[in-house]
Amino acid sequence: MRYRVRLSKQIQRQMARLPGNIRNQVKNRILTLRDVPRPQDARELTGHPGFFRVWLDRDFRLVWQVDDEAELVDVLYAGPKSDDLYGTLGLGRPQ
Repeated sequence: MRYRVRLSKQIQRQMARLPGNIRNQVKNRILTLRDVPRPQDARELTGHPGFFRVWLDRDFRLVWQVDDEAELVDVLYAGPKSDDLYGTLGLGRPQ
């Protein structure tokens, strides 16, 4: 089963601003998400089923949501890790 990958204009702009080596990593990772939406090195976000993240280099993250019914991977963030990244995305740890 092959998933569709959705990239918003905002994500495309985020990717364009990344350093070249990180941008290439992001593109390659996104391409592999079509066939493997839950790679082994990805972590599901605590309290948010269907939302995943993976480290890129030391300081960058790729965050996405998997919708199995729609066979869709929705990329939510590609960029540097900030202290409140997940809170900003509405995916902070539940209290």
